[in-house]
Amino acid sequence: MERKIRSSSVSQEQERTKEKGRTSVQELQMAVDDMNRKAQDLRRSVQFSVDRELNMTVVKVVDSRTEEVVRQIPSEEFIEISKALRESRSLIFDAEV
Repeated sequence: MERKIRSSSVSQEQERTKEKGRTSVQELQMAVDDMNRKAQDLRRSVQFSVDRELNMTVVKVVDSRTEEVVRQIPSEEFIEISKALRESRSLIFDAEV
């Protein structure tokens, strides 16, 4: 029952935010706090990092007990393909003719 109340209050908060056209720092902090509480209930932690080579944000959902990465966005495969494509592009366009 508690989850319905939370999602209802979050939905109401989202509607107010849409009406204003932007999110305040306080609203953003409330949403982050709520997500952190929910993640703790699931025994998951969320880690944010930046791949400096691609200048891309990477989000990992990690099992708190085993430290296993449950999900990564974007996936490791996507990151590796992006790096390979960037390298290929630089080889093609930087080559002297």
